[in-house]
Amino acid sequence: MNNLIRVCCLCCVFCLLFLVSWSQWTTTPDASGNIYTNNSGNVGIGTTTPWSRLDIRTNGSAGTGYYGINLQNPSTAAYSSINLNLASGSNSRSLISSQQNNTGNGAYLFLQTTDATGTMQPRMTLSDAGNVGIGLTSPVRLLDLSGTGNWSGSGGIRLQGNNPGIEITDAPSGQRWLIANGVVTANDGFLGLAYNFTTSTHNIVVTKTNNVGIGTYTPGSNKLAVEGTIAARKVIVTATNPFPDYVFDPAYPLPSLDSVANYIRSNRHLSEIPSADSVAKSGLDLGGNQTALLRKIEELTLYAIAQKEQLGAQAKAISEQDKKLAIQQQEIDSLKAAVKKLLEK
Repeated sequence: MNNLIRVCCLCCVFCLLFLVSWSQWTTTPDASGNIYTNNSGNVGIGTTTPWSRLDIRTNGSAGTGYYGINLQNPSTAAYSSINLNLASGSNSRSLISSQQNNTGNGAYLFLQTTDATGTMQPRMTLSDAGNVGIGLTSPVRLLDLSGTGNWSGSGGIRLQGNNPGIEITDAPSGQRWLIANGVVTANDGFLGLAYNFTTSTHNIVVTKTNNVGIGTYTPGSNKLAVEGTIAARKVIVTATNPFPDYVFDPAYPLPSLDSVANYIRSNRHLSEIPSADSVAKSGLDLGGNQTALLRKIEELTLYAIAQKEQLGAQAKAISEQDKKLAIQQQEIDSLKAAVKKLLEK
């Protein structure tokens, strides 16, 4: 009798297990089943028509029904991870994992992939503060990047598109800066920095020929073109031509003052100095103009020295004449006195 009871109990247990398993796992298109597998080996959860090896569907709008997959690890030191292995027996894999932060609240999300040597490397991190790190696991800014190469390798950022750029906006004031790659013509691009930008306003541009424009995006052939005033405490110009100390060489052909006067009367400006019309049309070469002005100053110095020497010679001659006149005056005075005595007798 006891054996019969045991057999009946076992049969009941098997029946219950069969019913439970049938309600959860089915190979027939039964919409009431929670887990379904078709003949091709695809598994569906919440769907009777799985499209992939694992197809999870959820129709919840809030609470636990909202989550399609929930991975939970009770240990705060461990990770909840998804491992994507691309080939059996190889180290070609990617890992998506999450870990609780040090304070006990909040979590980090990590994306890692193996490099060419098969070593797992951190690629992207999303911190509990919302900071995104690329190439590091502890980002301290909204976007924090780190790489071991230079700009052309893993240490650089590349933007591609139609006039790609980076906009920096101060939210309270709405003031905007834009760093962008622009195109003036089909063969003339530039990198521009603009403040509260429009399509035609650029504060600073750098062309593909390494020319810089400030206040203009068309610097032309100038290495630096500025639309506005330049203020500086000191400007150093490196001259490529010899500085005009050669003016003081004894062999220097100093123009005569008569030739200088004739040139001024004919041209209304000094020789080798640009005219007002030339400056208005083509601007002023600061380095060349300073050199020319110094040459004129040194020539004027030579004129002044020559004039001083001439005046000195004239002064000496006048002094000698004054001495002679003084002697002559003394002789005249002596003669006058002698004549007066003769007349008195």
